[in-house]
Amino acid sequence: MIITTPLFGEIEIPKEKIIEFEAGIPAFHDQTQFIVIHDEDNDNSAFCWLQSIKDPELVFPIVDILSIMPQYSPAISETDLTSIGEYEKSDFFIYNIATIPDNVEDITVNLKAPVIINAKTQKGMQCVAQNEEYLVRHKIFGDIQKRKQVQ
Repeated sequence: MIITTPLFGEIEIPKEKIIEFEAGIPAFHDQTQFIVIHDEDNDNSAFCWLQSIKDPELVFPIVDILSIMPQYSPAISETDLTSIGEYEKSDFFIYNIATIPDNVEDITVNLKAPVIINAKTQKGMQCVAQNEEYLVRHKIFGDIQKRKQVQ
């Protein structure tokens, strides 16, 4: 399948890479098929893109938050997790939707509502973490700087 995207132009998508979001994404319930696009020029980047298949104009910047905040541990209900298929923790990828303003120091991620993808079933969902300490707009610039110092 080939789609034309605003960020990457025309791309070919293998059917086995399409992720099914049965309930869609909040506010985009009719969008049920996505693909994760990684920056091929920068393998070390925690940032990638959640691209809609149905609406090529709909793309979310997402962050592999565990590469920046390894202590991130969203409390998700077992019912939510099993809705995307049988799993082992190693089958899951956890991403967080980012907001990227002009000033990179103001980049935020939504820690309260992670996007979880089961790589085994190619199913995903955005769910709500029960952790009270996680914010909808968590600034990550400081976390990125700390992580760079550790590496």
